[in-house]
Amino acid sequence: MGIYDEKKFAFPGLKLDPSKKYVQVIAIAIALIVLLVVVSTASNFLKPDPFKLMFSNNPLDLSKEYNSMLKVKISNVTGERAENVIVRVSPEDNVSLLVFPTEQEIPVLEKGGERELLFTIRPDPRIDILQGAYKIKVSTVLNGEEYSKSAKVYIRTV
Repeated sequence: MGIYDEKKFAFPGLKLDPSKKYVQVIAIAIALIVLLVVVSTASNFLKPDPFKLMFSNNPLDLSKEYNSMLKVKISNVTGERAENVIVRVSPEDNVSLLVFPTEQEIPVLEKGGERELLFTIRPDPRIDILQGAYKIKVSTVLNGEEYSKSAKVYIRTV
């Protein structure tokens, strides 16, 4: 083997046909892109969840009670002290339910610390609410990282 001889590099068990070189390169590029999408999606599911959501009345039977309390337990999962943490709660349809207060602030949340916040959820008295499930979204930002979680409150009208 001389110094100017053509050197061939091949993985064991992988034979590439030189006439289909471009097709194979494109197929490998597509496979890498798909792998990156799968890994990035999986990392979102592996992100720790700082919320635990509990309703006092779920289902909310409007013939007996007019509101439900949503207890939001928030934990600092970032590994650093968090300051001025604002927790927002809103109905996803923004029409049928009212939330009070819509947001609460935690001045300091230490690493690994937890707080419990209460929010009142009730039907909007200006409209006739229908029986069914309604989504409530809870969101916050901890040290620049956005977190959100949804929960369903079930309304009974009869």
